[in-house]
Amino acid sequence: MAFLCTLVTPEEEEMSNFLDNREIHELCFLLDNVEETELDNIYYNTFNTMQSPMEFNEIDIENADIKELSNFIELKTMEPVYFEDIPEHSKRKIIATHVLRRVKEKTAQKEASIKTRIAARGDQLDPNIYPNSSSSTVNKASIKISLIVAAAEDLDLVVTDIPTAYLHAHLPQTMEFIYMKFNKKNSATLIKLKPEWEKFMNADGCLYVKLLKAHYGLAMAGMLWYKELVSKLAMIEYYPTKNDICVFTNCNNKGQLNVHVDDLLISGIDNVLQHIILFLQSLYPTLKAQFLKDGPVEYLASQITRRSDNSLFVDQSKYGAKVMKTFKITGKQNYPYQKDLFDEDFSNLATPWQAKIFSKLLMSINYAVIETRPDMALTISFLSTKMQEPTVRDCEKCTHLAEYWNNTLHLGIRYKKAPIILRASMDASLGSHPGNGRSQNGFIFYTVGGGPIQWGSHLAKQVSTSSTMSELINLSDNCKLLLPIRDFLNEINFIQTTVIIEQDNKSTISLAINGRGNSSKSRHININHFWIKELIDNKIIDVYHTNTKQIVSDSFTKTIFGSQFVKFRSMIMNIE
Repeated sequence: MAFLCTLVTPEEEEMSNFLDNREIHELCFLLDNVEETELDNIYYNTFNTMQSPMEFNEIDIENADIKELSNFIELKTMEPVYFEDIPEHSKRKIIATHVLRRVKEKTAQKEASIKTRIAARGDQLDPNIYPNSSSSTVNKASIKISLIVAAAEDLDLVVTDIPTAYLHAHLPQTMEFIYMKFNKKNSATLIKLKPEWEKFMNADGCLYVKLLKAHYGLAMAGMLWYKELVSKLAMIEYYPTKNDICVFTNCNNKGQLNVHVDDLLISGIDNVLQHIILFLQSLYPTLKAQFLKDGPVEYLASQITRRSDNSLFVDQSKYGAKVMKTFKITGKQNYPYQKDLFDEDFSNLATPWQAKIFSKLLMSINYAVIETRPDMALTISFLSTKMQEPTVRDCEKCTHLAEYWNNTLHLGIRYKKAPIILRASMDASLGSHPGNGRSQNGFIFYTVGGGPIQWGSHLAKQVSTSSTMSELINLSDNCKLLLPIRDFLNEINFIQTTVIIEQDNKSTISLAINGRGNSSKSRHININHFWIKELIDNKIIDVYHTNTKQIVSDSFTKTIFGSQFVKFRSMIMNIE
């Protein structure tokens, strides 16, 4: 099986290497907008692969720029200033702009288009100007809990997108003023849109402005937008939860409001959702809303569909199809791995360009693994350890995984109506990695009959000398992930008593229940891992023995084929 290593021309590869050195982030390249630069004609699609301007002409480009600059004017995000009026100490801190142009691909509903984002060069600012700039997004497990609650309580869903969200957030009045310079082209466009600003045009043909709101590109923009949203949601008595500050609840409603930057997933009964949307639209008139009752909705590259039995089905078939098209994946496989998954051969390293494609394809697949495809977690876990220096065989394994995804794009996770009872399954495979002797650990948290919440497969942090030690370490580590989920469910009034954990190693169960043993085989195990005995004693968790052939977390630690693979996949994704 050959690895796909020629996605772009050598000239495009050279340009891509140049751009990569500019620390490009978030699925598209951020281009320095230097006057008369050849970069003005570089466009990118969703997966960072080079894309030609296609049928777009200068009018299309100009219209996209006008739309972006008009947002600054309409939302009063800045005010023009005379260059000579800027304090001398501030002139040395004037920041430039980035221009991002992104090709939005043609769909059944829309023609292909260009989107322009003009962002502030926040990297040129003193980081001490606003030290508290970190901003959170909703935890993936919280989203899945919202879906579980919606299925259990027969709640409806609505997805919203707030365009230009950051531009609604005011910069603190106590903060030092930020001055920004537009290039000649954007300055001329601004004058056309706002003729009265012409008097502020500097002799160098550029317009200088004082920022009033949180422009994209500023490190503090995300945090300021979050604070803006918190203050507004408080007006309808929705407040952030303690266990996830990006999940908002109202004490009178069972649903949750999940915030991922400017994308919201809200659950609740219909009249409550209508009230929330009307309120948000009064604040942000361009807000778009998709109600699940009207058909499938999309949230963070996932499609959510209400099935005839009232269950919720979540898949990423559209996202997956784009990945297949981008990386030219046409083959199909029945399993996400081959028997030699953990075998290593360093005799034939991948070329730098093969390694780059390997990395991009792996990250594209990993996004699906986190969201909707736990059946691919084991392969992703192993290949992720090869990111720095992949071999040709690693590249082939990555292609095999992509071909499995291509063959199963229709699969997803199903959330069904069931009591919300938290359970967990944990397993470890001793010495799976021959290169370093470490174990492969895995887990899945789910509600009985409802659907999965969180899962993972990962290389153990240390070498274990016995299967008992390996399982105990895995149990200890994953309980640290389990407890916040239990606490979150309790906080939103789905009270959990003792959480049952499946485990297939009887010696591990004995040690967990009784504490540190005196035998020579267990005496050396670090005392830190015995904190789980206290959890058991306090009836927070309990560990039950499950036969290896029945423990679903087994599929996160070792390669499984045939009917057993299909069985575990159906159980994990709740699609049996």
